[in-house]
Amino acid sequence: MLKDSPIPIWINILMMMLILFMVPQVYMFYFDHQMLLDSGITIDGAPDLNIIYTTAGRLVAMIAATVFVLVTQNPNQFLVVLTLSIFR
Repeated sequence: MLKDSPIPIWINILMMMLILFMVPQVYMFYFDHQMLLDSGITIDGAPDLNIIYTTAGRLVAMIAATVFVLVTQNPNQFLVVLTLSIFR
């Protein structure tokens, strides 16, 4: 898969590292609210939970898009996902 790819290996490694940074955040936002409280984020009610779950959903979507791009190895899709990952 990666051997015949037009994408340099360092970009594939960068995308995998971005996934590794996003996965713990998704866990923290969906399941471990105590970790959020310990980091200084206050959760005072439904509006705060709405923001937290929206952020988690966005991270899940970015992980899915990144995995799809890593599988397809399309340079145009790589550019879009890498730009979204940098500016999120």
